[in-house]
Amino acid sequence: VHLTGEEKSTVSALWGKVNVEEIGGEALGRLLVVYPWTQRFFDSFGDLSSPSAVFGNAKVKSHGKKVLDSFSNGMQHLDNLKGTFAKLSELHCDKLHVDPENFRLLGNVLVVVLARNFGKEFTPQVQAAYQKVVAGVATALAHKYH
Repeated sequence: VHLTGEEKSTVSALWGKVNVEEIGGEALGRLLVVYPWTQRFFDSFGDLSSPSAVFGNAKVKSHGKKVLDSFSNGMQHLDNLKGTFAKLSELHCDKLHVDPENFRLLGNVLVVVLARNFGKEFTPQVQAAYQKVVAGVATALAHKYH
C-alpha cells in the first residue's frame, strides 16, 4: 500500500489506541448485521438472528478480535501486505471459500467503527489514510484467489 510517511504515522498513532477486542467485535458484528449474507460463513457461531444476538455472541467477539489481531500484524508490515496476508488469503480462498468482496466490505465497516469510536480525532485525512490501508489489506487477502 502506498502511504506517505505522514499517513503511516497517522494510522500507526491511531492504531496504538485501538482496543482490538472491542473494535474487532463491533466491526465483525456490524458486518454480519449490515451485510447479512456474510453470515453464511459463520454457521458454527450459533445464533446470529438479530443485531442483539450478533453483538451478544461470544464467537463473533472472539473472531472479531482474531481478525483485528491479524490486521494489527498487517499494520506492522504496511510495505508487504501481500506477504503478510499470504497464508490467510490461501486459507480464505482454498478452505473457507470466502467471497473476496467481503474483505472490502469488512474494511469499510472497520473504517466506520473507527470513526464512531474516535470521533473528532478521526479526521477526513485519517479516514483517507485508513481507506488506503483497508483497501490494501483487502487486495492482499484476495491475492490468492484464482
